[in-house]
This record gives sequence, C-alpha cells and structure tokens, in this order.
Amino acid sequence: MALHYRRKDVLVAEIRTSGYAAAVDVNDNNRSDFFDSMDQIRKQREYEDLMNFKREQEINKRQGSVEKLDMKRQELQSRERIADKQLQIARVNKNRYDKTPGKEEKKKSS
Repeated sequence: MALHYRRKDVLVAEIRTSGYAAAVDVNDNNRSDFFDSMDQIRKQREYEDLMNFKREQEINKRQGSVEKLDMKRQELQSRERIADKQLQIARVNKNRYDKTPGKEEKKKSS
C-alpha cells in the first residue's frame, strides 16, 4: 500500500512540474512542454500497466504449472496405492492356493 501512495505522490509531482512548464517550449517542437510531459507520463503509465499485466500472466502461468505438477503427483500416488493393494491381494491369493498337499494327495502320489 505504501508503494501506491509513493507512486501517487510521484505522479502528482510530475503533473505539478508539467503545469509550471505549460507555457514553455524548451525543445522547440512547436508544442507546449506540458503536453510533452503529459504524453511522457501517459506512456510511462501504459508501460507500467503492461509490465504489471505481463507479471500477472507469468504468475498465473507458474501457478498453473504448480497445480499441474500437484495433480500429476497425486495421480502417481494413487497409482502407487493401487499397485500396493493389488500386490497385497496377490500375496493373499497366492498363500491361499499354496497349501501343502493333504493326506489324500499323498496317498495318490505313492
């Protein structure tokens, strides 16, 4: 917020200075220096606005990348949990069907 007030104070000072030079044409361009100053202030403000817009675009782009990476990480974690569950189920099933041969099977093999 302090930056906003400082920026406002600079703008007021620039306008006030331009007002003092309103009737003067120092650079001999047949145009009041006041208008030259106002054009310069306008162009500077447009440039700052453009830079702020580009900065916000980059921030949004970076945030989108971070969110995309988070989603990918969550997807990988979900796949890992599913694989772990499938492995547990496979172990239980393997142990269930890997019983030692009973008495009847021993008699048949003898």
